[in-house]
Amino acid sequence: MDGDGKDDICGRGVDGIYCAASGETGAASPIKWSTDNQLADDFPDVMQPQSYSTLRFVNVGGSARPDICLGVPGVRCAISKAPGEIGLDTISTWSELTLFGSWKHEQYWRTFQFVDLDGDGRQDFCARGDNYFYCARSTGDTFEQFRAMLPELADSEGWN
Repeated sequence: MDGDGKDDICGRGVDGIYCAASGETGAASPIKWSTDNQLADDFPDVMQPQSYSTLRFVNVGGSARPDICLGVPGVRCAISKAPGEIGLDTISTWSELTLFGSWKHEQYWRTFQFVDLDGDGRQDFCARGDNYFYCARSTGDTFEQFRAMLPELADSEGWN
């Protein structure tokens, strides 16, 4: 999380994301990494499994530092602050694809993956919905329009 190449530990608590940096003999004291309440228990939907279970530490912004994304409702991400600063910028909706419909069902949100599809150093978003497999590339501050592909992975083809 701090760019020193050592493994740190992070997790979501009742009022947001906390991280503890690796030290010489263990982890340092945890610090609050998130700056707003959108990752806290009192924010609508964060306490739902389709939200907290889709929390990922990923690199959607393209820096060497981890960002955070949640998948439902809407794919929301927060980018790590600039090098030398510990924390996240404000979380925002990067895609409205998962705001509606069946995405709150486990058989769909469990398929959420972040992978660098095009080799640009930013992780992109892919998931299987009820009718298609969807992917969208990261631009560093949002996801491009999702592309619906592989209709043979639809529920009507037996994938549910």
